[in-house]
Amino acid sequence: AHRYYGKVPTIDTSSRRLYHRCKRKWDWGSPLRQGLRAKKNGLPFVLGSLVHEALDAGYKRKPVDYGEMRSAYAELAEVQLDHYRAVHKPWASEAEQFDAALDLGRSMVAEYANWAPAQDDFEVLASEVEGLVPIFAPLPTDWNVTYVPDVIGLYYVRFDALLRDNTGRVWIMEHKTCERWWTPTMLALDEQMSAYSWACERILAEANEGVRVAGVLANFLLKHAVKDPPLLKDGSPTTALRRLAYTTADRYAGWVDRPRSRAEADALFTLRERERTEGHPTLRRVRVERSRHQIDQQGERILRDLLAMTAPDPDTAPSASFLCEGCVFKEHCVQAEAGDD
Repeated sequence: AHRYYGKVPTIDTSSRRLYHRCKRKWDWGSPLRQGLRAKKNGLPFVLGSLVHEALDAGYKRKPVDYGEMRSAYAELAEVQLDHYRAVHKPWASEAEQFDAALDLGRSMVAEYANWAPAQDDFEVLASEVEGLVPIFAPLPTDWNVTYVPDVIGLYYVRFDALLRDNTGRVWIMEHKTCERWWTPTMLALDEQMSAYSWACERILAEANEGVRVAGVLANFLLKHAVKDPPLLKDGSPTTALRRLAYTTADRYAGWVDRPRSRAEADALFTLRERERTEGHPTLRRVRVERSRHQIDQQGERILRDLLAMTAPDPDTAPSASFLCEGCVFKEHCVQAEAGDD
């Protein structure tokens, strides 16, 4: 596929999402169209990428090195902080926000490194997998066995790791930082997971590995730090469960080695039961399986999106939503809609 790079259009999941979310923003920002960028950058959002890179640093080691995840994050955060100060020259309030984001990421990576060893029941086949998958032109209605379809585009993918579980099934691993937990409906309908499964099978086919991908093993890291229990005036930990949403049972037990009251013992018991039934308060791992129908259907959707995005005169109408308020093109879009270009 790489021999076609630069000769045919390249799309990916992010560009497809943007195309469906707002065709005007896609038209203005996509390299396939006008490729515009904002002159003034706001506070850069780096938390997700730093967490990804830190976890990848640990999984690329053999055996997996969970301590390396913490070390890698510290190094990456320092480099990013120096770059941010030099390039963006932030105000004091912006610098505080950026420092807080880096501290949150440090806590998230440390908690994952403590939690993952007991959860990782797989072999890492490859980490930080990148690939370009050819997208072929639609077959003509009168095609025959001698017809060789043209490559009309490429699909770029990058996923965190390729795994084999203890039953021999192959999975794609993806780390996802999020503000709230994904619902089962979101997992069932997420196109990125289907597209990755489609692309991964084709990458393996080019390597003469006839492997079926079971789906995506998704690690969800909630953007909340695990906290020690709030303390009361007498120095004892609170027993109010509403204030312990991001406190693990182990953290609570550290303050109540020998429960001094029935309420503390009940709170510790409830936290352990919550983790047994619901899992860690800020970390979850979900196996998202993809059927043969879903994977094949995704290939058809990718082809349709490529044809629509590379059409001579594509639809570029805006789509109004709450996301408009944070869009870098907001003011220009309003002016364009009013006919004031």
